[in-house]
This record gives sequence, C-alpha cells and structure tokens, in this order.
Amino acid sequence: MEVMEIEKTRGYGIAASDAEGSWDSAFKLKLKKVAIKTVMKQITFLQKIQVLIWFYKEKKRALKLDLSDIRAKGMTNEAFIKQQLEYISLFSALAKVLNKESALKIMYSVMDATATEALLLSLPEIDDVKKFGDSIEFFRKYMSVFPEASKKAGCHEITITEDSTKSLSEKSGCSECYPCTCEV
Repeated sequence: MEVMEIEKTRGYGIAASDAEGSWDSAFKLKLKKVAIKTVMKQITFLQKIQVLIWFYKEKKRALKLDLSDIRAKGMTNEAFIKQQLEYISLFSALAKVLNKESALKIMYSVMDATATEALLLSLPEIDDVKKFGDSIEFFRKYMSVFPEASKKAGCHEITITEDSTKSLSEKSGCSECYPCTCEV
C-alpha cells in the first residue's frame, strides 16, 4: 500500500470531532445506552434519581453557555458540540451527587466501555493496516495530517514535537520496537 492509498483509508485527514460528529443516529443511540448502563450499575437507586435530576438541570445550563470562542476557532460541528455538552452535563451531575473523583472514575469507565467500538468505526479498517505491513509506520503517516485537520475543525491544537521511526524504541527502551513489522 502506498502513501496515496493511506490517504484513501477511513478517517484519514479528518478531525476527531468530525469523525465522531458524523456517526449515524443508531450508533450514537447504541453508545448512549452503553454509557447509561455503565453509569447506572455504579450508583444506588437514590443516586440514580439525583443524577437524572441534576443531568437535566446541567443540560439546560449547558445550552446557555457562550460557545462563541469555540466557534471562532472553527468548531462548527453541531452534532459533536451537542454530544460533548451531554458528556459535560453528565460529569457535572455525577460530581454534584457523588464527588469529582467518583465522577471521574465513572466517566473513565464509560469511555472504556464505548471507546473501542467508536475508534473502530473512525479509524482505518484493520485489513488496510495489515496490507501496509508495518503498522507503526502506517499510523505514523496516517496521523501526520491529524494536527492540521483538528486545528481546522476547531477541535484540538496539536503539535508533533518529534517524528522519527526510532522514537518508540528510544523512549520505551525496547530495542524490539525498531524496526517494527508488527502483526495486527
């Protein structure tokens, strides 16, 4: 697979906000159900009622936030903004009912429960990575355009401070990491 073909893989040159904001409604609903189930199994019945009440209050409050700074940076993906406001509202509700540390623990568990499927939907097909041969080199090239796409979308400002084929080996102290022809 050549560099030109990497450019044709799913998610290439697309900011995370645009990938996430483009998920279809059925997939978003599925993730929402998994998230709700993950949260609810970690709190008591009374806490569930309290979290629901606070969640709706926090959602209402979030809708009133001035997001002009975010939009001025280029963030126009309303589906992504709405989804992030829901996550923020949920975290705030959990923090009000429990505490910040417990809320973080629960939100991390939500991310763990939903991230794999979400990433598999947003990143290249595993077969495309396998065709390239060296998965580390594939993702090095694949991710090289991510900072600019993210900045353009108003999502993140990312700076790549180092880009070499031996960085992983040097930083980890693992000589087997270079050269790498990992099997996916």
